[in-house]
Amino acid sequence: MIFSRKTIILISSIIIIIVAATIPTIILTTRDNVAPTVTMISPFQWEVCSGVFEIEFEAVDTEPADGIIEKYELYIDEELKAQTTEYDWDTTDYVDGYHNITAIAYDKANNIGEETITITVDNNIDGAPTDEFKILNYNVMESGANKEWKDVVKAENPDIAVFVETGLWDDDGKTKMIQYLNEFNGYFLDEAPYEASITIKTQWSTTGQAIFSRYPILEFNQINSMHRDDDTPAPPTHDPFHAVIDVNGKEIHIVGVHLKCCAADFEKEQRELEQEGLNNYFDEVIGDAPLIYIGDLNSLSPDDTGDLEGDPGADFGYGPVTMLLYPEDPVYGQYASQVHNFTDVFRTLHPNNPGYSLNIPTINSRIDYIFVNQYLNTSFISSNVGSGTEYDILGSDHYSVDAVIDISEIKTAVTKWDISLDAVEKDNQDTIIKMIQSSLVEARLKITNEMKTIITFVSRFD
Repeated sequence: MIFSRKTIILISSIIIIIVAATIPTIILTTRDNVAPTVTMISPFQWEVCSGVFEIEFEAVDTEPADGIIEKYELYIDEELKAQTTEYDWDTTDYVDGYHNITAIAYDKANNIGEETITITVDNNIDGAPTDEFKILNYNVMESGANKEWKDVVKAENPDIAVFVETGLWDDDGKTKMIQYLNEFNGYFLDEAPYEASITIKTQWSTTGQAIFSRYPILEFNQINSMHRDDDTPAPPTHDPFHAVIDVNGKEIHIVGVHLKCCAADFEKEQRELEQEGLNNYFDEVIGDAPLIYIGDLNSLSPDDTGDLEGDPGADFGYGPVTMLLYPEDPVYGQYASQVHNFTDVFRTLHPNNPGYSLNIPTINSRIDYIFVNQYLNTSFISSNVGSGTEYDILGSDHYSVDAVIDISEIKTAVTKWDISLDAVEKDNQDTIIKMIQSSLVEARLKITNEMKTIITFVSRFD
């Protein structure tokens, strides 16, 4: 049978329609594989919680764009406590110590997002320690680049800690400083909690200093202006700090420092300039009061000779430490403090122990110190370099240096006063300083209307 062209086209069209009608329609869809993002709002990691504490978290589903969270769960130590994003947690029902909080969110596709944090319950806050305290000096290297530095601190368990190279801790509202503060407070559950202060506006991970203290920090001043004996500026490489600590009703001044690094001649000169400026600060601002001078001086000690000398190739110079220990020295003595007589705590207690504080295999040197002035030169009990744990090698390129000090014989009382000179014009500083020095003893003893008269007179120069 022979079909015409029109018939063939008609039959073909019918076949195509029939075949198409028998093929099921295929709709392409994309499966939601994106889990919700869960963020804990309160508490935060390592926070210390007590009493009734509000737990709050949020969850966001970004796939699809108008994603909906179907279900929430909140667990404390793997026990389901709520199916909402908020929960009032009575921590008194739990033992003091570490606890885990887990927040979970499910979307429509049953994708699961979660976050777990560790916090510390502490409903038995301990009081500050006694007149005997342990102070720690620790350069944590590049703002704590190696996590083991925290293990060194935990092994040391200091009452007061001065940390060097904390430049990244002051970023974003001092986030890192607060994180470490809470972590240590959670770890040292049976001790009084630390409070902390830090130098700010630092540029590098190797700049900055911080202080953690179980005693109240009455005052904290970032020292960004110093002068030499001839009144020319002595700008610091890394701003030191000056803190006033209330140790059981006694006022102790602590100056934390990181002098200019390294062994070039211009670097040695910069260290000497900085130390000269600090000596003037000690005399003019702190005056006759108990003082602990602590930190990384990047300077050798003139007492470290013979077997104590270390690597002769690490020529950091002796200027700054000589100014502190030997005011009669023919070269550096002229720059020494006129008020304070300093003692090197470690070397006094360990006359034959090198005590190298640099943790660098190719360099053996002692450049990290704890100095005390005449008020405390018979008050120290012990001092060590390193925590004595495996973490010393791993934690930093410096070893920790500690000292135990007993101030029970110190009779000075706490006097609240402002240690900042930032608001004082430079042209008037000398006049004000001389006036403060001449009246300080009398003013602190009397604390009468005469003091108000002095303050009024000083304010005219502001």
